[in-house]
This record gives sequence, structure tokens and C-alpha cells, in this order.
Amino acid sequence: MKVLFISEYFPPDTKGGGEISCFLLAKYLSQKGIEVHILTSKSKNKHLNLKNKDFKVHRLLDTGKNPSSVFSNIKRIIFFPNSVKKNTARLLKKYKFDLIHYFNITSIDGTINTKIPKIMHLNSPIIFSPEATKKDNIIKNYSEFDNSILDSKKIGKIKNYWFFKYNPLFKKFLYTKFKSRISKLKNINFFIPISSSLKNNLKKIGIKDKEIEVLPNIIETNKSIKNKCPKDKLKIIYLGEYVDFKGVFDLLKALKNLKRNYVCDFYGSGSEKGKILNFIKDNSLNVKVNGKIPHKKVPIILAKHNVLVFPSRIEEAFGRVLVEAMASGCIPISSFIGGTKDIIEEGKNGYFFEPGNSKSLNKLLKTLNLGKINKNNLKNSVKRYSGNNISSNLINIYKSIIHKANKTDKFINIK
Repeated sequence: MKVLFISEYFPPDTKGGGEISCFLLAKYLSQKGIEVHILTSKSKNKHLNLKNKDFKVHRLLDTGKNPSSVFSNIKRIIFFPNSVKKNTARLLKKYKFDLIHYFNITSIDGTINTKIPKIMHLNSPIIFSPEATKKDNIIKNYSEFDNSILDSKKIGKIKNYWFFKYNPLFKKFLYTKFKSRISKLKNINFFIPISSSLKNNLKKIGIKDKEIEVLPNIIETNKSIKNKCPKDKLKIIYLGEYVDFKGVFDLLKALKNLKRNYVCDFYGSGSEKGKILNFIKDNSLNVKVNGKIPHKKVPIILAKHNVLVFPSRIEEAFGRVLVEAMASGCIPISSFIGGTKDIIEEGKNGYFFEPGNSKSLNKLLKTLNLGKINKNNLKNSVKRYSGNNISSNLINIYKSIIHKANKTDKFINIK
């Protein structure tokens, strides 16, 4: 079986979790005998162009290199879709792939007309709503789109977005792009969302249940790391962006009135770091704010804590750090939102609180029994995210799709 992955970026040129997921799937599929090729963007770094022994990387696509830059995003919009179309067609002629697997929402902008089955790996809710700031929000018209932009505190990863947020021409352009991307879903034969939350959104826009299968992200864990954190003191950790919609101030407010012995470490980066530091100082909180750490160090840092708080206010597509926390023997506490619902079983391998409710979180932290969660439950919860399990499930999906494609040329109908 020959499979073509299409991802705008690919490690070590990584912009988010989508590229990590793409790499890990390619790695484990290759180990199971699948011939995997990755079509991704060009790079000036020669070391990026070296061939991988397990799969072949084609760095051919034209795109912008910095999603935070306005100029770079304009370049992405102008050049990337046509570059995907042109190079996909070129590789199809050369390698005769059995199917095409699109990663990242941007990649489907370059879908081409072909009878070869096309799969979309859905790892973000922003295809349904620009910033996914409202629970289960599906944009239906320009008015809702405009309100979503106005309510948002960011547009993608663009810095200094305020001018664009209130610019009607720019918003009309974004809306046209948004609608165009939704329309391209009719070219996709099968959808693989990484959580039940995303599956439900697909069904809301008319995708049939039989054309969707949830497949969570692969989470590689270090089994040699042991959590030796004492149970007589809460050692809390927050890993993520320093921005309001990630719920950082909900956590700080919960700690403000926490009458219990605790320490808390923040690891990350973001525009509201200064506000966070001021809040900590003004309220004399036992919180230390650290910078962002390399992903390979995350398990080690987690194992030095016994509680991870994931207080996001937005529809998270998944929640990788929750699984990583379990693998490191750290109890995850999360807001009950998005893909987190698939990961935590209340009271068995973690706990939930109401999104945006600092009092609910405070009560949970106040009464939390650190010995109640069985460490074996945490370890067993991680097994379903192993590379071996996820890749085996994906191969079964591939076989089913290819079999169906040999019987019919029909595409999915979108309402």
C-alpha cells in the first residue's frame, strides 16, 4: 500500500500538534510495511531535506514560513493551494498512490479531482468557527462569522491583529476563504477527527456517520520515568499558552482562595505573561512562571508534579498534555470541554470542572485526594494512544476505504 500524506509543515519544521501527529503516524505506518510519502513545504535548511529511512519526505510546496506574520499568511493564501494541486498531481503520476491523506486544515485547499480516495485528518475545530471560542459553535452566515471574529482575542496566530479584526474588507476576505474551505469538504471521501467533539461537528454540517471514524493522536511515552512526587502537598503544573482563553486566570483565581498547602509551576509563553505575573504578585500566590520548554522535556517536568490543570475555555480538539500527564503519573484536572471528554473518565483517571468556573476548580483542588486515583489506572489509560494501536486502526480504515473506492466513485454529499 502506498499512501501520500499532505501537510503544510513537517518536523523538524513544526508549528503545532498536527505536524507531530503526521510524523508519528508516518513512522508507525512505515514500520508496519506501508509505503508512506509526505508532501510538505520547501526548506532552505539542507538537513531538513535528508531522506528518512522509514518514509520519504518531498519538500516541494510553496507557502509562508511564519503563521504569525501578516506577509507570510498572504503568501500562504496566494501560493499554497495551487502548489499543493500541482505537486500532488506530479507525485501521483510518479508513484501511483492508493490514497491521499490530508493533514492540517490548510491542506484541503489544494484538493484535486481524482478517483483515488482522499482522507481528511481533522485536528482542529477552526474549520467550523474561525477561533472556536464558543462551545460547539458552527458558523452559518457572515453575521455569525463577524461576531466570532469580534469576540476573539486573536486571528489565527497573527500578531498585531487589531487592525484586521475591525477591517471589513479583511473580514469579508476571511469569510470567503472560510466558506470556500467548507465547500471543498465535498471532495473528501472519509474523515478522521481526533475526538468525538470534532466528529459531532462534522455531522452537524451534513457528513454521514459512516464516513467518519474517530482516531486519537499517538502519544509516545517514556516508561522509564517514575513519578516520585510526595502526596502530602499539591504540586500543580500548568503547561500551555499564557492567554486568557486557555483559562490561566481561572486557575490563578482558584489558587487565590485555596486554603491548602500547594506550589504551582507555569510553563509556556504568551502575550499575557505580564498580567499573570502582576496577578501573582498582587495576590501573593505561590506560583512560579517559567518559559516554554522543549517537548522532549515535558514528561520529566510532569513527573515532578502530582496534578496537571488544563483549564481551557475553548473547544480543544484533543488535549495531548492530559495523556502525557497520565503517563508521567500526574493526575489531570480539566475543564469539561471539547476533546478532553474522550480522555478523562471522572474519578478513574482524572477530574473535570466547569469551564471558566474558578470556584468549581477551587473546590476540586481543595478536596482532592491525591491517593484516590490508582496509578495503574493512569498507565492503563495511556495504552490506547500507543503508536502500535493507532497505526493498526488506521491501516484497517485505509483497507476499508480502498475497498469501497473500488466499488463506487461517489463522493460525500455536504448539506
